[in-house]
Amino acid sequence: MWLCRPLWFPVARVLRALQLNATPKDTIFSNELDNFRRDAILKRKLNFRRNNSVPDARGRDFKAAPNALLLALAVALTLAGLRSLAGSFDHLIFWRLTFVQDIGAAWLSVTLILLAWLLARFWAPSIALGSLFERVADWVDRNILWVSLATFPLYGALAFFVAHGRALAADEYSVLFQSEAFASGNLTARVQPELINWIVPAFSQGHFFHISHEQGMLVSGFWPGYALLLSPFTFLGVPYLCNPFLTSLTLWAIHRVARRITNSSLVALWATLFTAVSPVIALNAASYFSMPAHLLFNALFCLLLLRQTRRTALMAGILGGLTLLLHNPVPHAAFALPWMLWMLWRRRDLFWRALFGYLFIGFPLLLMWSLYANAFDASRYALAYEAHGASAGPLVDILSRLRVVFAPPILEIWIARLTGMCKMVVWAVPALPILAWGGAQTISKNRWLRLSIISFWTTFTIYLFVRFDQGAGWGFRYLHSVWLVLPLLAGVFLVQAPHVSGGVSIRRFAAFCALLSGLILTPFQAVQVNRFLEREYGQIPDVSAPASLTFINAQAVDYSDSLLRNDAFLRTSDWKLLHRSDAADARLAKRVLVGARLEKHGAWGQIWVGDAIRANFRRS
Repeated sequence: MWLCRPLWFPVARVLRALQLNATPKDTIFSNELDNFRRDAILKRKLNFRRNNSVPDARGRDFKAAPNALLLALAVALTLAGLRSLAGSFDHLIFWRLTFVQDIGAAWLSVTLILLAWLLARFWAPSIALGSLFERVADWVDRNILWVSLATFPLYGALAFFVAHGRALAADEYSVLFQSEAFASGNLTARVQPELINWIVPAFSQGHFFHISHEQGMLVSGFWPGYALLLSPFTFLGVPYLCNPFLTSLTLWAIHRVARRITNSSLVALWATLFTAVSPVIALNAASYFSMPAHLLFNALFCLLLLRQTRRTALMAGILGGLTLLLHNPVPHAAFALPWMLWMLWRRRDLFWRALFGYLFIGFPLLLMWSLYANAFDASRYALAYEAHGASAGPLVDILSRLRVVFAPPILEIWIARLTGMCKMVVWAVPALPILAWGGAQTISKNRWLRLSIISFWTTFTIYLFVRFDQGAGWGFRYLHSVWLVLPLLAGVFLVQAPHVSGGVSIRRFAAFCALLSGLILTPFQAVQVNRFLEREYGQIPDVSAPASLTFINAQAVDYSDSLLRNDAFLRTSDWKLLHRSDAADARLAKRVLVGARLEKHGAWGQIWVGDAIRANFRRS
């Protein structure tokens, strides 16, 4: 490790210059921390009963273990009941994943909570208790950057062995495709114009991709920020390591946010531990979804604002403007809105600098990219918008997407969001949501924790008006950008809670839940994800040939669009194309391949192989 230290010296200097690792010293923040501790001590003195249980906001005993068990049972039964409510929607990927993966994981969570409860009640080792744990917390506090980076190989192994470094959902493929263009020094991908309808299904055109049929150009339908983050890893040939790297940095960021808000290394350690061993964090690190980047950037945005200086407010605005461009603006806008409103109300000097930061970089880039994307063929959103009498303009694509994406919630969306909340419980450390709920009851006057909670519910409320379920993905993707609120509140609760509640050590119970999550729940979820992905990829047989064209029949293959994966410039020799008819496939294969011959065929489509791809079908 010491050989790598010189590489990180510049990073360490920047961190010291920004004083992001420093203990808060400003008067306002220190007074608030004093209030935070004083409220906790006063609550213990005045309200603790003889069994040392924590009273919630209504004065009743808050017993973490039984409440966690009840919540897990409720979630498992709710997911089982939703199978009948879903009805004709069970063919959609969102519901398919819920029924195939989440119900089993929900019952496993129930089992693990019960096991952790029994272990905490009857097994005596001092886990997460005493001076040893405090010494560990202090050591981690001093070395959190190295501890976080040490998780990078673990998350990278998950990405390689579980997801095989491949993109499943169209959201993932679109940004990976765009990153290949960026890594090649281009803004757009280019193919022969006649091939566009073969490699991009009609329903993806104007949605997941902006298309120019005349020039053979393609660009991702999402904002380019995450594709830019991905492009260095794509250039090195390891794009699947981007999210593992971002996730390892997220552990550092969440630790520093917790440390700064509470001034407690114990709270920071609990928050980091819960984050590291939660299945949703580990398995999103194995994907190409932009959610890990949103979570990291929101945590950094929060960390900068917690400094309460004009310089860091400006930096937070600049970072926030870039975060708006990651994938789409909603995740960060929903998170930042309460913080910006608070600054407008209480700290206008910070508000104007943060706003200037947004306007300085983020909004100009957003506008320029919108104008650039608008030069492509009109999206189906824009065509629908113009059909209602609106004239085309430079922002027509943005306006049309707003009109199509947002709508008052209907019953199906309410059910999907309820299912999403159940997914959030299933994909977290067992009992984490209940521990976070306990923390929410004890935050008292700490404005930063209150703002974090408001950001959480603001995000949830905004996504009620998004007319889609989340589609593919692990956990509740729509709330992943504000997921840091859960471990933060849980850590606060565990530090403020008494040693024993209902005859069970709360901290020991939480430690066993984290341990069982890392050893059992996360591997179980990883195996399920791996089996699902292999089942999807296994629908099409493999072929070994110098060059091949695989034509996929969308009518016979489940989620066929997830298998149409190609290089941004078709530089590889194994193309995945959309099946039209046997005759049309044969004509194209004979034009593209040298020595074309039919290798395999079936209900799924057909595979043609040859000696090489003809040069006139290559574009650089």
